Amino acid sequence: MSEFVKALLECREVSKIPEQYDWFASLLGDWEFDYYDVMDGKGGRHVEGEWLFRRALDGTCIEDLFICPSRATRESNPQPDGEYGAAIRMFQPETKGYDMVYTTRGSMTRLRIQREEGGIVCTVLSDACAKWVFDRIAGDTFHWKNVTVMEDGSWRTNCEVFAVRKKTSDYGKVYEDCPIFDTGRYRLRLVEESDGSDLLKVYSDEKAVPLFNSDNCHGDTFHYTSLERMEEAIRYWLWEYERKGFVRWSIFDRAIGEAVGTIELFHRDAEDYFTECGLLRLDLRSDYEKRECIKEILKPLLSPAFLMFSCEILATKAVPEAQERAEALTELGFQKRRETLRGHDGIQYGAYWILRKTEA
Repeated sequence: MSEFVKALLECREVSKIPEQYDWFASLLGDWEFDYYDVMDGKGGRHVEGEWLFRRALDGTCIEDLFICPSRATRESNPQPDGEYGAAIRMFQPETKGYDMVYTTRGSMTRLRIQREEGGIVCTVLSDACAKWVFDRIAGDTFHWKNVTVMEDGSWRTNCEVFAVRKKTSDYGKVYEDCPIFDTGRYRLRLVEESDGSDLLKVYSDEKAVPLFNSDNCHGDTFHYTSLERMEEAIRYWLWEYERKGFVRWSIFDRAIGEAVGTIELFHRDAEDYFTECGLLRLDLRSDYEKRECIKEILKPLLSPAFLMFSCEILATKAVPEAQERAEALTELGFQKRRETLRGHDGIQYGAYWILRKTEA
């Protein structure tokens, strides 16, 4: 068996796949995940699993093992339709994509893989409407979903996976009991799936989207035009909260009884200027992109954020077009910086402002 494993995985660190097509390189390693059935656009059954990726066959392909339920939970949480499966993803120079075969007990599926706008898309050869999609691939997380292409071209999600490479540190108690902030008019509380209809007005707002911070978000522009896509994003945000990745608060306006935006905050460690900082993203409906609104929404959150996320500076983005936002940040004590934030793919992002703990 040792010779078999050696032959299978030899040269596992040496890829013979051209770099620009080595799409699965960032998935190499061991992952744990949360699997959810999706029913009527909402998360259903929850199962914990494992997903292991390796280079194989002299560096010419990616092999992975999909284990659901995980080996640690399969006895305590057995699933009649659980899977212990294996996949081979072989790069094909002629098509500049991959051929894939996935097998588990009772079935074998062949797929063709291409990079598309929605992510890495694996299409089932026997049913072109059936696709397996990898998206939101980061250094230590990724999202996967099984979708059906409907007659109108939209995608219906049948089940999804939220995977994490390793656990992150817990900063303060924000991930144990998410605090609520109240300004009188605005109430900030952890996002809920029931916010979907309200937040769709925010994330489908074509005037608002260009002002959002989508830096380092793996191609997601946060422009959502369907309730299904909005609810999928909310499920992802809640999963990130559970794994202690980031907090996403909904901004509730009591005057109209609706959520009018969100705030995301997390602790960032990196090899650039913006390290050991709290990174803040503010997404607002365009009619709330006003200096006084922004100041009132952000002010109660700023001082507690340093303790919640164990940081000395807070950083947020304001693009040149966001004049009202820039004025609000200036009045709140933020300073514009020339330094750039380096993304996971090496891209440099600018237009960042910081607030130091001593100035909050």
